[in-house]
Amino acid sequence: MKNLTRFLILVFSFCMGTRSLSAQWTPTGGPEGANINRLAASGTNLIAGTWGQGIYLSTDYGTSWTAVHSGLSGIDVFALVVSDKSVYAGTETGLYVSTDNGTNWVATGLTGTDVFDFAVSGKNHVAATGSGVYLSSGGDTNWTKVTDFSGHNVSAFAVSGTNLLAGSNGGIYISTDNGMDWTAAGVSGISVSCFAASGTNIFAGTVGVNGMVYRSTDGGLSWSQIGLPTTVPVPYLYVNALAVSGTRLFAATGNYSSGTYGGGVYVSTDSGVSWTAAGLTGTYANALALVGTNLFAGTWSGVFLSTNNETSWTAVSSGLPRYSGVFTLAALGTNLFAGTDGGGAFLSANNGASWTAIDSGLTNFRIDAFAVLSNGSRPPNLFAGTYGGGVFLSTNSGTSWTPVNSGLTDTRVNALGVLGTNLFAGTYAGGVFLSTNNGANWRVVDSGLTNKDIRCFAVLGTNLFAGTYAGGAFISTDNGTSWSAVNSGFLPQSDVESFAVLGTNLFAGVNGAVYRSTNNGTSWVAANSGVSSGSNPGVWSLAVMDTNLFAATGAGVFLSTDKGTSWTDIRSGLPTTPSTNNSIRSLVILGTNLFAGTYGGGAELGTEGSGVWQRPLSEMITGVQEQQKNLPTNFLLQQNYPNPFNPSTVINYLLPMSCHVTLKVFDVLGREVESLVNENQIAGIHSVIFNAATLSSGIYLYRLQAGAYHDTKKLELLK
Repeated sequence: MKNLTRFLILVFSFCMGTRSLSAQWTPTGGPEGANINRLAASGTNLIAGTWGQGIYLSTDYGTSWTAVHSGLSGIDVFALVVSDKSVYAGTETGLYVSTDNGTNWVATGLTGTDVFDFAVSGKNHVAATGSGVYLSSGGDTNWTKVTDFSGHNVSAFAVSGTNLLAGSNGGIYISTDNGMDWTAAGVSGISVSCFAASGTNIFAGTVGVNGMVYRSTDGGLSWSQIGLPTTVPVPYLYVNALAVSGTRLFAATGNYSSGTYGGGVYVSTDSGVSWTAAGLTGTYANALALVGTNLFAGTWSGVFLSTNNETSWTAVSSGLPRYSGVFTLAALGTNLFAGTDGGGAFLSANNGASWTAIDSGLTNFRIDAFAVLSNGSRPPNLFAGTYGGGVFLSTNSGTSWTPVNSGLTDTRVNALGVLGTNLFAGTYAGGVFLSTNNGANWRVVDSGLTNKDIRCFAVLGTNLFAGTYAGGAFISTDNGTSWSAVNSGFLPQSDVESFAVLGTNLFAGVNGAVYRSTNNGTSWVAANSGVSSGSNPGVWSLAVMDTNLFAATGAGVFLSTDKGTSWTDIRSGLPTTPSTNNSIRSLVILGTNLFAGTYGGGAELGTEGSGVWQRPLSEMITGVQEQQKNLPTNFLLQQNYPNPFNPSTVINYLLPMSCHVTLKVFDVLGREVESLVNENQIAGIHSVIFNAATLSSGIYLYRLQAGAYHDTKKLELLK
């Protein structure tokens, strides 16, 4: 599908003329996307049905996976059922059967419709579709519609002795003649998503407000409500799958609360009366399967295995496509990092041409933020903020991760910020937390914050800014100890989604518009002429390169070269159709390219494209191409000239790639006396004039931090 996308892009570009062939955005090599919708066990084989990427087979308990799509035209897999030596798959195009564990698939006579579940009852085959229940006697070729349950859609079947049960969005129905005739089973008004049977017990999982588990002890004739498979109160709970192993009943759940999704696996040892968390907390779980003593869970972020009674879980997704709604991007040296919505973290060392999952040690796979904190370490410390799992630290460029959450009482981390050697975490409802020791310990710093839902940070000089959801912007001048609202120019209840610093200007993405402050947030003015936020309003990310400002919105990417006075549409080539929802959630500059992470366009499951897109800076910024002809090959901080000096001197430094640069001057006691540079800069040779007219004679130090590179040199002021 990726190759088809690239072909269509080239064809479109050719039709528009030779110049447009390169003057637009193009997809990188991924990360690609899919989630696990169904799991089934066939002997020692494990089969996974995905949403948008077809079917995969593992013959080694999930260690590796192989695509098994031959003959399958449907890519959204709603059902996987093993019956005798056959495997049935229900897709958006009909029902398919395989007799070789999924290697090859053959269409049955039920085509052209969604098939949500399948069952064998006696000699009859029954299928639940979007238009009712169909029955085939003694084979898969001739199907007859038997009922539509008064318009209720059936999504699950169960067989209990001679009874056949159907779960629908209107309740449970029962058939005692192998699916020919159906009657209501005494429970209505609920939406049933799954069944499981153990001895005389039949369990039904439901979906809705405080979704529950129901139990029948009489073959499905009557039902009682027995328990909620989570102690976490959520407005909307999905009990997506149930499985029984001995006396243990497992539930795979997902939940929805305030625009966010979570979930996990829960276990009951008393037939569903009480439940305890069994791991994967915060991960939306769709499916369960048992292979011997191994329990597998299919989630929005792949397949996980527990071999020790659900005490711990291991990701077993090698070879599976990964979900790629990209929430955040980061650059570190020559590496590009992508944090996804449920798919974990990915690394590209070749400008996005290919990606590798870097999940070792992660226990939560929704990555909302990255931050880099050097503190003299090489490589610098890389932090990932997750929604529900807190903060994770990597000291080896993402190869492995360690949770660092001591004192972090709200583990729903929306934002990370760095000020000097201090690391800040902005949380969903707990406000701001500060760590002064690389995340080893955290303490809350929220005095004066009237809104605790933190969405972004910015640093301007020694000032720290926090943007909130529905609470406007706040400033701290004392490392987060105290905060004051700075909302003059937009409403205090505004949603502040992003910040950027350009020189002494602070920009904020607020309610789908861009605002600028030239006085540390004391007042703001609109600076968004020409910016469109589209049908998904929001300015989700801002990025700076020298004097250029980029804005990522729900409609695409825009560029301002005059500090927000006017904007140019630079979204050519990005997906724009409503079905692909081209919301750009993150921007980062690496080398000579601008990268955009999408949440939808190209990342939406079942669509073609890529979660990360790229465009050369030289296409958008005048003069970049000329500057990049003779790029330095290494970072270098040169000795200032003249030295000694009075009162001005020039500091030159070389950048082989685009990165964030800080250049600061300190006295011999280590106190900062002036910040000369604090911005993203393009590759090339840069010069800065340091005027020390207000300083006393003496020895001073100047320090350059550029990506992972840092160096310090002495200069002498003689008056």
